[in-house]
Amino acid sequence: MPNNRNVYDKGKVIAGLLIFGALITFPFWYNLGKAAPAPELILTEKAKAAKVTATDQVLRVIDRSKKGVDTATLMKKTGFNQKKVMNILQRTFKQGKIKRVEKGSYVGVK
Repeated sequence: MPNNRNVYDKGKVIAGLLIFGALITFPFWYNLGKAAPAPELILTEKAKAAKVTATDQVLRVIDRSKKGVDTATLMKKTGFNQKKVMNILQRTFKQGKIKRVEKGSYVGVK
């Protein structure tokens, strides 16, 4: 039994694609130019006080020491692993916040 229907009817395919495109992009066109302003971030006093970074913790330990601090002491006092301490030391050294007294010993820059 021959089927004479053409499944790929050009007019229906194009019309379907246009309707599909209109339905998919409708939310973008509907909200065009109506973006809501970003909410203002309000931190509580507790959140402001708790905003101490890992770098701040390491620098605090280094600044308290007059002779210098080695990585083992920093790991012990901060609870960070060796990789994290070494990365912080390298970054703060490049920034000029600390200096090396001897190999593996660091002091803060005044």
